[in-house]
Amino acid sequence: MVKKVFITDCEGPLTLNDNAYELADEFIEDGGKLFKIISRFDDYLVDDVKLENYHAGDTLKLIVPFYKLAGLTNEKMIKFSRENIYLVDGSDDTLRFANELIDSFIVSTSYGQYIEALCNYIDFPFQNTYHTQLDVDGATNFNQFDKKSDNVSSSSNNSQTIVGDKSPKFIEELKKVEEFRKIILEHGEENEDDFNVLYDIFFNEF
Repeated sequence: MVKKVFITDCEGPLTLNDNAYELADEFIEDGGKLFKIISRFDDYLVDDVKLENYHAGDTLKLIVPFYKLAGLTNEKMIKFSRENIYLVDGSDDTLRFANELIDSFIVSTSYGQYIEALCNYIDFPFQNTYHTQLDVDGATNFNQFDKKSDNVSSSSNNSQTIVGDKSPKFIEELKKVEEFRKIILEHGEENEDDFNVLYDIFFNEF
């Protein structure tokens, strides 16, 4: 006997949110415009270029360096998501009713922080969800805090190397991301030349 389950997307069927866009618009300078340009570039890569191993919706990956630039953290993502949930009328009751009858699941490209906030809001089991996992606090390999030494680690010759958000490498990377942000905002005309500029940034520079 085939087991029946109920599966729904999140943004659209359940909520009116576009959480990733809303985060960009709230925290990144000109973030709404930036996100829209990157989203159109995402469509271009999928529909026109048909780039191998690239998936529709990877805008949520491409925008991450700019979240880092803006100082977005997991805590800020969670707080913002909790405070900005807009349900489709009756969707919470529908999902609750479905879950009482059969196993129900939310399958979404939305970030886990938002999905968890939604689950807490409508009393739906978070373990019954599939989502985009993003640890924005650890989104770079040079953004690791040494909490015991207050972001300073000592080497054997008694010199000190700053690590974490204060490290020269991290600061230099942020400067590059800021330059890329400005360049992308200048190339939002949806033509092939502009998309080639974005391609170079995301696939050759980052």
